[in-house]
Amino acid sequence: MKEIEFTKEIKEDLMDNIKRFFVTERGEEISEFQANILLDFIVKSIGAK
Repeated sequence: MKEIEFTKEIKEDLMDNIKRFFVTERGEEISEFQANILLDFIVKSIGAK
């Protein structure tokens, strides 16, 4: 199955959204690295379906 790919700008926007979610919903700040790891996991999980 083909891997989902994003432009640099879209990936940065998605990571910002993930970071904002963690602050808003969980009261936790996560790093760019952590947001990137989570985004990669989500993309690979969706792509595997």
